[in-house]
Amino acid sequence: MTKTVVSGCGRAQDLSGLPPEVREKVSTHPCYSVEAHHHYARIHLPVAPKCNIQCQYCNRLYDCINESRPGVTSQVLSPEAAVERVAFALSKMPYITVVGIAGPGDILANPEKSFRTFELIAQRFPNLTLCLATNGLMLPEYVDTIAEYHISHVTITINQTDPKVGKEIYKWVYFQGQTYRDEAAAALLSQRQLEGLDGLVRKGVLVKVNTILIPGVNDRHIPQVVKEVKKRGAFLVNIMPLIPVKGTKFENHRAPTSAERRALQDACETDIHIMRHCRQCRSDAIGLLGQDRSQELVGAGVASSASVSAHDSLSASGASPAMGGSSEGSSGGADDGLRDLMLAAIAKKRERQQQMLAEIEGDEERKRQRRSMMVAVASGGGGVVNLHFGHAREFLIYQVSEKEIRFLEARNVDNFCHGSAECDNHEDNLEKIVSMLKDCQAVLSSRIGREPAERLAQAGIASYTTYDYIEKALDEVARGEMKPSWQ
Repeated sequence: MTKTVVSGCGRAQDLSGLPPEVREKVSTHPCYSVEAHHHYARIHLPVAPKCNIQCQYCNRLYDCINESRPGVTSQVLSPEAAVERVAFALSKMPYITVVGIAGPGDILANPEKSFRTFELIAQRFPNLTLCLATNGLMLPEYVDTIAEYHISHVTITINQTDPKVGKEIYKWVYFQGQTYRDEAAAALLSQRQLEGLDGLVRKGVLVKVNTILIPGVNDRHIPQVVKEVKKRGAFLVNIMPLIPVKGTKFENHRAPTSAERRALQDACETDIHIMRHCRQCRSDAIGLLGQDRSQELVGAGVASSASVSAHDSLSASGASPAMGGSSEGSSGGADDGLRDLMLAAIAKKRERQQQMLAEIEGDEERKRQRRSMMVAVASGGGGVVNLHFGHAREFLIYQVSEKEIRFLEARNVDNFCHGSAECDNHEDNLEKIVSMLKDCQAVLSSRIGREPAERLAQAGIASYTTYDYIEKALDEVARGEMKPSWQ
């Protein structure tokens, strides 16, 4: 039987044409597969403070603990402290599969600390996937080093291949003792990025390209960037919306709308796989995408010996809590036996989900019964509708049609309910959520109160409650098999 997974572009993808090693890299990396991100976590290690370029949208001096964007971290770690953080995080989340370095500066502007960290991680946790993100300026010099350290995934941020566009995005580039500005800076950076991309692909490294969508600056240019990186062998492109940041050139610039971003993603998807589930993570992010637990874990202490029960760990991953066992081993990380059990349980669950999805999408009569609609889903992971409407910090947005069930994006929200008996400002929060979901026809959650259900209904949004696989629930809602809540 042909093996299928949901790829980074959000569609069912036939992987039979890919080399086995590429299939493996895609299937277990939460950033490279929208399906995998429901099950597997990642940890970012902030060990690289220095940067060698100045992007006009970046201000790394500003850090709010509630803020999620690249370049933000609450502290910078030494390589040794970084390894202890991984050990502690694994004791909490044995389903972490990827360790990455993504700042807060550029990894290749801090090569000694960065590669020392990778060396220590590989020695202590050889089964973890190693990943890095870079602006690409120094990439040509380190392609061989990256391959030698068995770093299998690299993300390059490429915002332009035309210096006339790039001069608006970059203030300066510092290279070999000289500072470049304007078009010279953009031209040098682009040439170095593409040269490094070529080298990584020749080494068999899987490359994702991030590009920041800045309306009126590079929005019309991005399709050219995508064609160029695809031609050179990039595997995946992530079109990220500009986050206007205080103290930058673009602090008052308009961010792109969801519709603008989706239109550009759709246009570029004819050329390459498009990542739609990015959360624009902090440099110290830990956990499932969309469920950053960095502040919680760091607050508990990097070297803490506190353990988490197997029930907590397995429930978080969507696996069965009945396995038992301790989640912390003598090394300070996840117990290898528990980790193996958990990963095996996740693999079995994913296989069941894929079989279920194949049955749904293979039934043409069933698909013809669907009405086209956009649906918001509250999920705490595991590929399941399993989160109370009021506890959702984000909603996963899906497009359902006769043709397919397609993931579009994740949207962040303020929690309607904060876990207390009386939620402060809950009416304001609810109105924000309703406004954010105004283009959706339905909301799926495990539970919802009468007040939010009625307010959604007033806005023309039906609410449904279930505890089931996301795709199955979406199919049932679109075919009218599920009764709306509070009716």
